[in-house]
Amino acid sequence: MKATVTLKIKLETTEQAAQSLSKTQQAYVVALNQTSGVAFEKKVFNSVALHHITYRDVRELTKLPANLVCSARNVVAEAYKRDKETHHRWKETAAMRYDARTLTFKLDQEFATLTTLDGRVRVNLILSDYHRQYLDGTWEIEPTATISRKGRIWYLHLIVTRDVPDSQSEAVIGVDSGIVRIATVNTGK
Repeated sequence: MKATVTLKIKLETTEQAAQSLSKTQQAYVVALNQTSGVAFEKKVFNSVALHHITYRDVRELTKLPANLVCSARNVVAEAYKRDKETHHRWKETAAMRYDARTLTFKLDQEFATLTTLDGRVRVNLILSDYHRQYLDGTWEIEPTATISRKGRIWYLHLIVTRDVPDSQSEAVIGVDSGIVRIATVNTGK
């Protein structure tokens, strides 16, 4: 069985890096909404077909690097794969999806570099012992991550996975985590 954990890592940014990330986020949201508008209007939801009809216009409009334009297009295509009837729109605080070409990190030195409209920016990772237990080399780091902002604080959402052995126990318990009730087990409690 594969276990997956999303680590929310706080970023320590300089004022200049924070401004670059904010400017990039604004352009990324424009790319999401522009691509979504074309997809909904023309009923084109396939990622490759969407690329052919939006890439040049979105790239010129936003000035985003190519990989971030493609990232936004993929996010839009995934949204329409789930629901083709709704015109999807993103808020100005939408997260940006990064991949191996737009994000690099040095965990041993606790920093990452991110592609922005102003080139690459370096940000420090604020790692706790909780984060370090998943970044010790026993967990595989997924090639995509998201960058989000809450107020003035930026976060890196990093996904790590690991194969874990199936339980040999006969007793099985199911847990449903929810909004109204934090957790409900299969016994009804």
